[in-house]
Amino acid sequence: MRRFWNILTQSSIMSKFIIPTALIILGAVGVCAWLLSNYVSEQIQTSTTELVHARSEQALNVLASTHSLMKQRVEVAMGILRSEGDRLGTPGLGGMTRVGAESVPSLLLAEAVRPMHSVSLTV
Repeated sequence: MRRFWNILTQSSIMSKFIIPTALIILGAVGVCAWLLSNYVSEQIQTSTTELVHARSEQALNVLASTHSLMKQRVEVAMGILRSEGDRLGTPGLGGMTRVGAESVPSLLLAEAVRPMHSVSLTV
């Protein structure tokens, strides 16, 4: 190693031109690599942000469509239920009925107790 160092220091061309030039080139390559790394990192971050935004918009559109469809179905079902209830009469509470271990008031429609299976609704 010492012999190699002696050869380097004895050569005036090598010590005055080649070594500083090599150091400058290595520095320039290092700076270029750093700049390229930052550029690629920014590009990846930008494309990722755009992709996340696009996917979020797609999910919101699907959810809005689903909400609209389900809202329509619920409104139709509630309309049918109300018209069926109006047809049967004014609701009220009757005497107490046992449901399992609980005692609850009976539901009266048109002054009569209606079992749950007597009303059939189709949507």
